[in-house]
Amino acid sequence: MLSIFPGLLVYTLAAPLILRLAAGSLFLFWSTRAFVLGKHTLADRLAEWNLPGMPALLALSAAEALVGILLLIGLYTQVAALAGALVAAKLAFLSRKEPFGPGNMTVYLLVALICLSLALTGPGFFAFDLPL
Repeated sequence: MLSIFPGLLVYTLAAPLILRLAAGSLFLFWSTRAFVLGKHTLADRLAEWNLPGMPALLALSAAEALVGILLLIGLYTQVAALAGALVAAKLAFLSRKEPFGPGNMTVYLLVALICLSLALTGPGFFAFDLPL
């Protein structure tokens, strides 16, 4: 099928860049929310879901921060995107009944889909990953 705007196909590597920056920013935002909103509130909510409270919160925040940084700089993008998809899917599962922090289930599912897309398409422009 012919493209309506064939001149824009030159920028096909810009789409993963935009998705990578958006997902990385969200993961960094989620990792810092525990310190802004209060550690004990989120830790108590995690404890209600049979998770070990503060250790689970620290592990989740560390995973979100690592995924966010790797996505933003474009290093190990496909591995970070798969890890991000797992973290976002887990947050979507945990928030299916009530919002977990500032996000809700729909946002987490969309970020998980963005991460899966990045795992398949690669990092795009301005990344340290090299296409093989």
